Amino acid sequence: THTASCDDQGHCVEGPANAVNLPTFIKLDAEKKIAESIRVSGEQRSSEILGIHEEEGALVLLGVERSGGWTAVVGKSTGKLTLSVAHEGMGYIVLGACIPM
Repeated sequence: THTASCDDQGHCVEGPANAVNLPTFIKLDAEKKIAESIRVSGEQRSSEILGIHEEEGALVLLGVERSGGWTAVVGKSTGKLTLSVAHEGMGYIVLGACIPM
């Protein structure tokens, strides 16, 4: 998993998910419409998946958490994940992979 985060002042940090206080693993359950994560600190979070769309071989998931929005795109044949998270004054991009459950 590789991440990048930038704030509205142009300060950016790249590295593993825990370098920018993001979870290393995220469980995306499209059937139950829930996204769950556990951070290195042990903090657990869950977020309702508000929208699910299938587009040209990809699954696109949309959600809201703590006054921010997120979008996850999962390649159906490759499992490759691109996740973007936007909060006021801060944005994150996460590149990783999904495994079937």
